[in-house]
Amino acid sequence: MEQRHQDVIKKNYSTLVKKIRTSAVARHLYDSNIIKDEMKQQIETEKTNYDQNRKLLSLVLRRGPKAFRGLRMALMKAGQTDLFMLLTDSEDTMSEYDKIRSWPWLDP
Repeated sequence: MEQRHQDVIKKNYSTLVKKIRTSAVARHLYDSNIIKDEMKQQIETEKTNYDQNRKLLSLVLRRGPKAFRGLRMALMKAGQTDLFMLLTDSEDTMSEYDKIRSWPWLDP
């Protein structure tokens, strides 16, 4: 995974670990060969959804060059377009908070 993609995930980490629908996203990651069965089981053995998402992101961050796109597609297939949109595939690595603050109608 490219550094810029890791940066996008890390900048939005807290939102992702709170909101990812773990089982659906992990299933799509497994189906697209981003994670292996053993990794999927490691995610599932975590007790809380938060911990499962932390494990999922930890594994994805260490996967190959297709992992970022695979995560985005898994989020889209799981119906989590809000999280899909957070993970832009561009040089823009602003956090969700910074993106909202940059909206022109919020200027004082």
